[in-house]
Amino acid sequence: MTNNIYSHTEPSAIIYSKPSQNIIMVLETGDYLHRLKDNQFDLFHQKFHNSTQKIIEKFNGNILSLKDNSYIVSFNSTNDTIFCAIKIYGNLNYITPNFDPTYRQLKIGVSLIPTLLEGNVFKEAVAHTIKLCEYVKGDIIITSGVKHLYENNNKNDFLHNEHIRLLKPKEERFLSKLILFIEKNWNDPTLDVTAFSKSIGYSKSQLNRNLKSLTGKSPNQFIRAFRLHKALELLYNQKGNISEIAHRTGFNNSTYFTKCFYDNYGLLPSNYLQKHVYCN
Repeated sequence: MTNNIYSHTEPSAIIYSKPSQNIIMVLETGDYLHRLKDNQFDLFHQKFHNSTQKIIEKFNGNILSLKDNSYIVSFNSTNDTIFCAIKIYGNLNYITPNFDPTYRQLKIGVSLIPTLLEGNVFKEAVAHTIKLCEYVKGDIIITSGVKHLYENNNKNDFLHNEHIRLLKPKEERFLSKLILFIEKNWNDPTLDVTAFSKSIGYSKSQLNRNLKSLTGKSPNQFIRAFRLHKALELLYNQKGNISEIAHRTGFNNSTYFTKCFYDNYGLLPSNYLQKHVYCN
């Protein structure tokens, strides 16, 4: 566990110890757009972390990694994992009722850890759980394996909660193909829907239908949002000027990049740098 939980650095999937438990839960709150170093932001994180750590302890969770805006936690019990996730999500509004709702973004992903933890298998399982938070539409995303285990342990009692999204095996297969493709090709400026659909083996209509169901976005919207998120990371970490970052993230020119950035985040890249990066 890291000591500096308010470090305002990029969240990391580094695991400090391999767990004996077989279920992993990832929590991510906020994004690069809202990492402000002022009293309100610090107070939000203090309240969130104090509450979250108490809940994790209550449900027998083991914190493997902790950053200012993310947790990676392991559990032995599906009941503990799921009830912990529901409690953390439900408690968020109660502990921070007066904060701007955009600060109170929270995504939770839950999946099984492979029995064999050799090599990179464990790290890959954690990375995939993080992708549940980053890619899938919903509040608490639970894989089919966890769902099956929960129902077996609870005499086929099904999970019913407005914040839970239960993934189907076919959705998980689609997600795996999506991750493999987009992380290899996202910054290619020639990338279009035709190449997208062909590469993962779906027709354009199938791609659009599956992607909207999983992420809430059309193929073009998904590609653009993915690139903008990468650009936001690069801006936050000052990895180049606006024009350089626009080019590196697959935009044909900085003018179009600026327009897309403003449409998506509600402010110009230059204003983001002044307000959220240079002021720190």
